[in-house]
Amino acid sequence: MTPKVIPYQRYWLNKGEDLPLDENGLLRDPTIEWYHVYYQDKDFYTLSDLVETECLLLLGEPGIGKSTELEKLESKEQEVKHKSVAFTLRRFESKIDFKDSVLEDDVVSEWINGSIEPLSFYLDGLDEALLEAKKISYGVLDVVKELQKYGKVFVRITCRTSDLPNEFQAGLQALYPNRLKAIELAPLRREDILLAANEYQIDEEAFFSTIYEKELGVLASRPITLNMLIK
Repeated sequence: MTPKVIPYQRYWLNKGEDLPLDENGLLRDPTIEWYHVYYQDKDFYTLSDLVETECLLLLGEPGIGKSTELEKLESKEQEVKHKSVAFTLRRFESKIDFKDSVLEDDVVSEWINGSIEPLSFYLDGLDEALLEAKKISYGVLDVVKELQKYGKVFVRITCRTSDLPNEFQAGLQALYPNRLKAIELAPLRREDILLAANEYQIDEEAFFSTIYEKELGVLASRPITLNMLIK
């Protein structure tokens, strides 16, 4: 069965906040009025809320959907006509290799040589780099600092929450004072599981009942493992 692209509405919360989960490990839907009590002291965001933020650290657990959301954000931001360039960090073997690849990229070179609009810079998988995360993170900071010499740079970086080097977040904060958001992608909601079941033409309530009875909520809360359960 070929995996389908499910149009989930995902939510982000500030790094370090307790996620308002239900007894199944699913996110309590922030759009449902009687769940607002769980969000009284929390901020939550959709991608539309984030496009004006200059620097985003997009965090989350493995398989939670960070890369997919980064692609959606890139597509959304192309509507505002930024120059954009994306790199998958796991393909780089050294800081020098990364820096050369960025600065020699055609889009980046054109932007450096006179483009007046901002550059959107998408970096996926800081934790998956062939270099350990701490080492590649120093290379990222060097490149961002270099790019800032030429104009406004919007930076979007995905990383597994537990693998984010503290020094890296501090370094980005220094480059983007009061313009950095470090946010964590929340698990799927019950509504998302029902949506996925519907997309695959599975009885929605029966599927969710099975998840509840077999205590599979944690697996169902992540798109990658939800797809396995559906198959």
